Amino acid sequence: HPGAVTIIATTPENQLILIRQFRAPAGQWLWEIPAGTLELDEDPLDCAIRELEEETGFASKYWKYLFPVFLAPGYSTERIHFFLASQSQPVEKARKGDDDEEIYYFKVNREKAQDMMTKGEIQDAKTIIALQYWLGGLT
Repeated sequence: HPGAVTIIATTPENQLILIRQFRAPAGQWLWEIPAGTLELDEDPLDCAIRELEEETGFASKYWKYLFPVFLAPGYSTERIHFFLASQSQPVEKARKGDDDEEIYYFKVNREKAQDMMTKGEIQDAKTIIALQYWLGGLT
């Protein structure tokens, strides 16, 4: 696997941007943080910037690399790079995302994010990792 990126994107009001999209292998709509697969020889930060804009219509001037994670090292080489994008704002003319993706975004505060996790509404591993990081005040 070429690797991937994922973004903990927060707004100036310190809300987290989540996306909702249908995931065919899971057979359901999932709440996630923005993410995407690296292209051949693509810098992870460049990929993160592109994916945030394509999936949410937001951009940030403030980026910080956080850490890498192997998602399933027992059977996959996929490593995902976590980034923080602070002060994310809507872009007037955002890049168009993939034609086969139908994605909606939703901004949540810490209380709502915790509630969604507690109720089991968030089932995506990278998003749970990101929420634990964000809710723990590490951003």
